[in-house]
Amino acid sequence: MPQRGPVVLEPETFLDRLLDDLRIPGAAVVVTHDNPDPDSLASAFGLRALLAHQLARTTTIAYGGIIGRAENRALVEACQIPVVPLEKVDLGSFSTVMLVDSQPQTGNNSLPDDTRIDLVIDHHPLRDTTSERARWVDVRSDIGASATIVAKYLMQRQVPIDTLLATAFAYAIKSETQDLGVRASATDREVYFKIIQDLDTRLWFDIQHPKVSLEYFRILGDVTRKTMLYGSAAVTYIGDISNPDFVAEMADMIMRLQEIEWVLCMGNYGGTLILSLRTICPAGGAGQLIQRLLRGLGQAGGHGQMAGGKVTNLPSDRTARSNLVHSIRDRFLNELGLQDQPGRGIFDD
Repeated sequence: MPQRGPVVLEPETFLDRLLDDLRIPGAAVVVTHDNPDPDSLASAFGLRALLAHQLARTTTIAYGGIIGRAENRALVEACQIPVVPLEKVDLGSFSTVMLVDSQPQTGNNSLPDDTRIDLVIDHHPLRDTTSERARWVDVRSDIGASATIVAKYLMQRQVPIDTLLATAFAYAIKSETQDLGVRASATDREVYFKIIQDLDTRLWFDIQHPKVSLEYFRILGDVTRKTMLYGSAAVTYIGDISNPDFVAEMADMIMRLQEIEWVLCMGNYGGTLILSLRTICPAGGAGQLIQRLLRGLGQAGGHGQMAGGKVTNLPSDRTARSNLVHSIRDRFLNELGLQDQPGRGIFDD
């Protein structure tokens, strides 16, 4: 349930009181998680529309990292989402600061730790520090996408959802819940089937079928050669990458292998080891597992079947870096009880 401090409020009451509280002068900023995905982008786009319609307030959408995945760049371009790198934003100039699809001090957003946060909206498990750091909190781990929460806000207040926003919302829910097949709640389905009637089908096609670079196919070839299979688990260390989104994208690709139930994919980006964890196990547990893998090493988070993490300040020595990757791999296999499984490559007989 959404809350303000320790007081738990029903969704309708929460939104009414939230908007009353945000009815103040000045501009607002909504920050996505780093290297934003469709869910974070659409959620921010929707909040921007809500504040413009209900409060006549201007809202800037800011992100850390890069927008790297081809589909994510296509979404921003097709739906005309006005995004600004967080490094170019003066947070002190805004009277309202919001964070979507992330939570404070999780390591996956670039908000400084001392930032005053007015609102957090997320669908990942609630962190202990979130209610301490934010004045208003709407974190619902029973919902499949943050965009669903924001879309419901607009529906509650009868805010018009134009074609561009409908397309962004629909794609966000589709991608975050893997076509409504993973962790999609009744609310996700309700919102999706309402707004899908208003999307632009040409834009929908363009977002889902973007052109990709030669580097994408080179990395795809590397991943195919470097992936090691250990029973029902696959582990890939890509090496150096120019786009942090490649790690999650390749993890999703490897997850399609027959008989594979768990995937751990890793890559180096700008001195940081990026990790993505995937599973098809009904019990999930990816979020908790990756936190155990990186305990004492880095930061991580996620939910049932998808999770991510990072280790900053990687050693420059190649041997030390290789040892780190191997130690994380070994933790992963030990957690799954697969430590005695011999590794084999995709091309091995």
